[in-house]
Amino acid sequence: MARLGADMHELLLALSLRNVNAVGWSMGASILLSMFDIFGSGRVRTFTFVDQPPKLLNEDGWNFGAPGVTRATLNGQTEAIVSGQREFLTQFIPSMFYVPPSESDLAWMLQECLHCPAELAAAMLVDHCNQDWRDVLSRIDKPVMVMAGAHSAARDGAKIMASLIPNCRFHEFPHSKHCPFLEETDAFNAALRSFVTKREAV
Repeated sequence: MARLGADMHELLLALSLRNVNAVGWSMGASILLSMFDIFGSGRVRTFTFVDQPPKLLNEDGWNFGAPGVTRATLNGQTEAIVSGQREFLTQFIPSMFYVPPSESDLAWMLQECLHCPAELAAAMLVDHCNQDWRDVLSRIDKPVMVMAGAHSAARDGAKIMASLIPNCRFHEFPHSKHCPFLEETDAFNAALRSFVTKREAV
């Protein structure tokens, strides 16, 4: 995550971008948090974190991470990705949706995911799961919105995440699991637009 957070920071520098409304979904939220942790928020106007708890591993009294993900089970998941990435994704992708997507949409998502080599995907998952951002959240000094699907396994962890961030609002989508931007696109865009435009008017 540190390397990806640095990549994001370097992209903002290379494009001379400032006052960015930064939106991160799932692992993308961790990437934004890594960027903030290392480089601060100087080029960011707002942060939006979508359907992501602050810690994925369930351990040490924390039970709001990814379902069933512990240090003991993580190795099995990464081995499944490396040994059979297509099969793993074929089962995993539909589980992210409250209402099953069409076959054509599932095929498109599968092909997009397969662009990432299995070994790299597994390594990123391990690093992602080993992050704990709870001590970082209270330092965020820009307006934040946390979004989550009402039926998502990440919903409770995301709500706790929102409670740990100053100047944060929480928005829940009643007909979504992990992908509200695809499951309730119009509502997602409206909520994000409202959050961003109100902050720009300040």
